[in-house]
Order: sequence, then structure tokens, then C-alpha cells
Amino acid sequence: EIQNRAERKLPPPRAAFREIVQHEPYPVESKARDILQKLKEGGITRFLLLFRGSRSRSEVVATFLAILDLCKTNSVTLEDDPGGENPNVRLLDKHPREEMT
Repeated sequence: EIQNRAERKLPPPRAAFREIVQHEPYPVESKARDILQKLKEGGITRFLLLFRGSRSRSEVVATFLAILDLCKTNSVTLEDDPGGENPNVRLLDKHPREEMT
């Protein structure tokens, strides 16, 4: 009886979760390169179009983080649209200016 209780307190083996949780990381840097390449070809695209073709939640998150990172580094800018739901993403030609000291 004691042995049965001890076995019930053990956590389930990792193999039990293999089918439920599949971690599929998608590198943000790779997605940022993809976005820049797409913008170099067209110069401008709609925000939601950048998510088209994403095959996993990880890729959607990587796309969003890549856009944030590209905005932070002044590589791209988001432009308002009349509806406010799907802004344009535009490639910036200039690198961020260094502040004069």
C-alpha cells in the first residue's frame, strides 16, 4: 500500500506530454530577415500580411517580436491607416541618426 501511494505522488513521465505539448521555437532574427527581404522587394506592405502563411503560434509570436525589434532599430515604421486596424509597414532608407553630443 505504501509503495502504491509513493508511485501516485511521482510526476508523470515526460513522454506522456510529448503529444500534447510540442515546443517549436521560431527564431526572431530569422523572421526579421524575412520581413526585411519582403520590404526590400516591395518597400511597403500591410501589417497583417506579414502574418500570412505562419504555420505555428511560435512563428506568429516571432513575427510580432521581429516587427517590434525592426521598429526599435528604425529599420521600419508603422503608418496609420484610416480604419486603424491594419497599418502599413514601410522600410526606412536611412539608419538611425547618431545623436550629437
